Amino acid sequence: MQIRYSCDDFGPDDAVLCRQTQIGRDGLAVPVNHLEVCNIWSVDAEVAAGASTDFVGFEVSGWGRIPPTHCRIVYRGFPAGGEVWFASRIAETGEIVPAYEGNLCVAATNANASGPRGAFVNAGQCPVDAPISAGAERIRFGPNVENYQAYVPRQPR
Repeated sequence: MQIRYSCDDFGPDDAVLCRQTQIGRDGLAVPVNHLEVCNIWSVDAEVAAGASTDFVGFEVSGWGRIPPTHCRIVYRGFPAGGEVWFASRIAETGEIVPAYEGNLCVAATNANASGPRGAFVNAGQCPVDAPISAGAERIRFGPNVENYQAYVPRQPR
């Protein structure tokens, strides 16, 4: 018995990923990358993540809340060069927690933003729809890595 699926057989979010699927060297579909961020704080964290699919454009998510001691998948996709960026802030106060890999431009609210990669990563001036320059962590997926677990940076004292 042979069963075939098309991208239209999936829900909206998975259908978009299905259409972006690339073919690997072995002729099979490249696995989707998942970035899971864990909150090691005693208060709720919010995380925004961003990536490029083509080294030109860039899309950053709105802030997603993660309760203390919990983890959440903040990115699913096929990032160009295996690179995903994320920034963290304290949910209650909105205070951005320093991270030292670079800067990521994010929205003040829970809104997505997209545009040229250079306008979001280590930008001199952030775009209007993502006006906050936040210290960010850069995650690089290796060729055999599908799932990556990271942690919010330690809170400043």
